Amino acid sequence: ARRTLRRVERTDEANRAVRRLSQSITTKGAGTTLVAALIDGSRVWLANVGDSRAYIVRGADCEQVTIDHSWAEEEIRAGVINREDAANSKHLNVLTRNIGAGAAVAADLFGPIELRDRDGLVLCSDGLHSVVTGEDMAAVVRSYPPGDAAKRLVDMANAAGGPDNSSVIVAVAASEG
Repeated sequence: ARRTLRRVERTDEANRAVRRLSQSITTKGAGTTLVAALIDGSRVWLANVGDSRAYIVRGADCEQVTIDHSWAEEEIRAGVINREDAANSKHLNVLTRNIGAGAAVAADLFGPIELRDRDGLVLCSDGLHSVVTGEDMAAVVRSYPPGDAAKRLVDMANAAGGPDNSSVIVAVAASEG
């Protein structure tokens, strides 16, 4: 899928709102992450800022589509550390881009991606993907209706220690007709 870096109007609106809120509370510099999907028929476009992710579940495979905006991920892409070292890095959760940190923010955009019948789409925060494997996500998405799958994934993250908040949305493509 094609990847571009762009400012998106709704992302800018969210950034301004979070920035205003963070400046009005005692925790200065508060921010959040974002992952979003636009589905049009069998095509999906995805956007992210921070370390919230989108995955496509196709059969037994679970492919991460988005790219984290974290210091550790940037070190991996630069060849400074490998993925195994990143899991233990003190920079693992240090975001390099997030909603609310600056006056403007750019979202990474992915798509269009063609969805096939029964493909699953998982949008989630790091509270899920940091403790639940892609293999386990795929098994749950294949086994349960979307709402039940999302609840089960949050329950799995909590059972694994729930190191962070877990937000999950699951959608499953259905053939037309």
